[in-house]
Amino acid sequence: MDYDLVEDLANAKSHLEQSLTRYRDLDHASCVSTVQKHLGLVLWRLGQLNKAQDHLEAALHYFQAHEDGYNVAQTLANLDNIYLNFGEGQAAQDCLHKALVLFDAYGAVFDKVGLLNNLGGIAFKQEDLDAARDFFHASLMIGQQLDNTRDARDARLNLGLLAFQQNAFQDAVHHYAQAAELSRRMGDQRGNREAHRRLLKARFLMWLRHRFNR
Repeated sequence: MDYDLVEDLANAKSHLEQSLTRYRDLDHASCVSTVQKHLGLVLWRLGQLNKAQDHLEAALHYFQAHEDGYNVAQTLANLDNIYLNFGEGQAAQDCLHKALVLFDAYGAVFDKVGLLNNLGGIAFKQEDLDAARDFFHASLMIGQQLDNTRDARDARLNLGLLAFQQNAFQDAVHHYAQAAELSRRMGDQRGNREAHRRLLKARFLMWLRHRFNR
């Protein structure tokens, strides 16, 4: 994680905590829950998982009680990361499926992209490779349609990993090359280096296969 990013997150945490105190003093329950939703995400990014979970679950209870479906979906999508970090794969999967249903109901296509990638990741860990491929591909298609470069790049990396694990090195090379180009467009040097690292490994193994299987 870049230092500037950590600094930005620390500033965001401080600002949100001040807002949380202010809204609690004013007894503004809806504003408190909205701040907790954002604060939980920031705390997760900072690695403060227990505090993040507390804020997100408190926000979720409020949104559910007030039948605020869109905020319920967003909060579930954030909670899935917490549960994954704690190794609670089934709880994370349940959050993602519920969030997808709600996002579909609201026509929130943009919000679905990251969730599909996460569901693909869970399916991959469960060795359900066909399901993983379907989720990653669906995420890629939506990302491309919406010109969402970051999520499309992540889907390419995931598809490349899936192909690599199945020794489909030519497909892996294709996806990693696309991921590297998308990272370059974003100006993401770290992502570009990681995609190129994977690309070189896949190319080398593809060369070995061609060299010794003649």
